[in-house]
Amino acid sequence: MFKMKSKLFMGLFIVSLASCTGDYDCVCTNGQGQTEVANTYENVKKSDAKESCQAFQDLAIVFDPSASCVIEKK
Repeated sequence: MFKMKSKLFMGLFIVSLASCTGDYDCVCTNGQGQTEVANTYENVKKSDAKESCQAFQDLAIVFDPSASCVIEKK
């Protein structure tokens, strides 16, 4: 019974590692409500994509103070 639980745990652990990365879009919306994909991230951690998307938002705000960018899973 212990061996079966160990194998099950290891299998779930491996699957969880594989799901740590994904594909994301950084979608920005301007003050007029128009949306645009600013960048696409493939096979990255969500936190890394979010950090990069925040940089796009910081730049967009310079030109349009009401601009905002969010991460969307592909």
